[in-house]
Amino acid sequence: MYIKKETLHLLTSQPGVYQFLNRDETIIYVGKAKNLSKRVQSYFRPQGLNTKTLSMMQSVIYIKTICTASEHAALVLENQLIKKHRPKYNICLKDDKTYPVIYLTKEVFPKIGTSRGKKRKNVEYFGPYTNVRRAYQALDVAQKVFRVRTCRDTSFKNRSRACLLHQIGRCTGPCVNLVTAEAYKNQVEDLRQFLKGNHRYLIEKYIKDMHTASESLEFEKAAQIRDAIANMQNLDQQESHNPKHESIDIINIIETSKGIHFQITWIRDNKILDSKSYAFQDIVDEKSTCLQVFVQQYYANGSLVYGRPSKYLCADLDNSIECMLEDKTVLSIYNKSVGKSEKAWLEVAYANAQATIQHAQLKTQKYAEAFSDLEKLFNDDNWSSIECFDISHTQGSQTYASCVVFTPEGRASNRYRLYKLSTNNDDYQSMRESITRRYKKSDSPSLLLIDGGKGQLHAVQKTLFDLGIQNVHLMVITKDSSRKSGLEHYYTWSQEDLDIEMNPSDKAKRLLEEIRDEAHRFAITHHRKARNKQTMQDSIAEIPGIGEKKYSMLLEYFGGVKQLKKATKEQIKKVPGFSDRLTDSVYASIKLINKS
Repeated sequence: MYIKKETLHLLTSQPGVYQFLNRDETIIYVGKAKNLSKRVQSYFRPQGLNTKTLSMMQSVIYIKTICTASEHAALVLENQLIKKHRPKYNICLKDDKTYPVIYLTKEVFPKIGTSRGKKRKNVEYFGPYTNVRRAYQALDVAQKVFRVRTCRDTSFKNRSRACLLHQIGRCTGPCVNLVTAEAYKNQVEDLRQFLKGNHRYLIEKYIKDMHTASESLEFEKAAQIRDAIANMQNLDQQESHNPKHESIDIINIIETSKGIHFQITWIRDNKILDSKSYAFQDIVDEKSTCLQVFVQQYYANGSLVYGRPSKYLCADLDNSIECMLEDKTVLSIYNKSVGKSEKAWLEVAYANAQATIQHAQLKTQKYAEAFSDLEKLFNDDNWSSIECFDISHTQGSQTYASCVVFTPEGRASNRYRLYKLSTNNDDYQSMRESITRRYKKSDSPSLLLIDGGKGQLHAVQKTLFDLGIQNVHLMVITKDSSRKSGLEHYYTWSQEDLDIEMNPSDKAKRLLEEIRDEAHRFAITHHRKARNKQTMQDSIAEIPGIGEKKYSMLLEYFGGVKQLKKATKEQIKKVPGFSDRLTDSVYASIKLINKS
């Protein structure tokens, strides 16, 4: 039901969800209520609202309500609407699809590795890891202790002798039958327990195995087990406070002038495994309400980083609270620690949260100071953003232009844009096309930065003039003849002198170089993906009997170029319409591409 502020008396007293909309009918806030009439009317009381809520209510023109059968149904619907519309004044978590995970394949001799994105069938996943370095550290320890293979299936099936990893003790050599399937299965099961965090169980098991091997006079095997125990014990002692097996999630809430920060610290088996910070701006709810919404969204996520703990702590609350999830699970979040160990964990988590906030503030301050220096350089003020373009291509083919955006708070990656250009080996025309496509419909930045020379500067200036854009500062960054980093020259354009060399401050130079490098990274990353895809297509298209239809069948069967490059001969043979001869030709082409 749509209503206006003037008709609040029409609201029902049933439970449900309410949505606040602005003049453009954009949803800016979603909330749930046990009694819709009382809850919505509380926003229009003459006093008692905080500053941010008052600011939000000034934008509210329409109110939409949806009645539900129960308060729990309202909770479920609220979460769905927040995820769908991402309102400005709500807390809305991003999902963890891009976090790295460690995978273990399900085959006779499974392999271990890391991956991101879409999950495959017949593969077991552990994670995700919010810190990439931690994922690789876990993989490194797994190799040292459990010696499970990491090689590609193609290499595994075609080896005639063991590789270097076997020689340095990081693999048991299943590729050349140096380990039986049963023994390898036991290695994999121990690895699985390790990745699940059951370190104590493994240490106790390995101690028994070491004594058994020693009593059987298998001293070399006993020494290997001893080294494995030492590696796990060293890992187990990191950040350990007490002998109890803790399983706690500590949530810290820190309010700043720019919004609210949540930090989760994961403690499992007496160790700090990791922590992650979430920042939200323009939040109008009270601290306890924000925590409830955050918890309901985070713990309802199917891919929790370390699963659900046995206890939840948040010392920033005045009182303990309970939160109900969509599956009707009730989580009790306590505001007080029990015993010295929990108190010690709270202190460590709080120190980490404060350090995270301070780091973010220092980073923001760095960008703000550089923006201020540039404003002085151009004799201007109140800059909102700097945008930078970069062109990437290979001899005129697969030409892409990137546009990155920086604000006084730092990178605004949600505003990055990528353009596939129709121009060939013509940098000036490529720049003109990308500038036109960008600013034909979008607002211009305070400063437009171009990676190039004076020729690009004049080409861009003419394009902006043709578009009728005159209120943007223009600067080009170019390297000197030595091409060394740090020796760049900076030019701007004016009607009087055409191009003028500028001398920015050190802070401004570092910012401009960072923006240029980010534009280059963004462009070349997508260009390489397109180039690899085209190389694969061209190579396979040259095979007699492979046309556009059969190539499309391959991509559809394997789900993309990345998966096709990993395909084995047996997998390719299963594609409908592929004979043995055609399969051999495709597999040979893929091997050649992978080597290049």
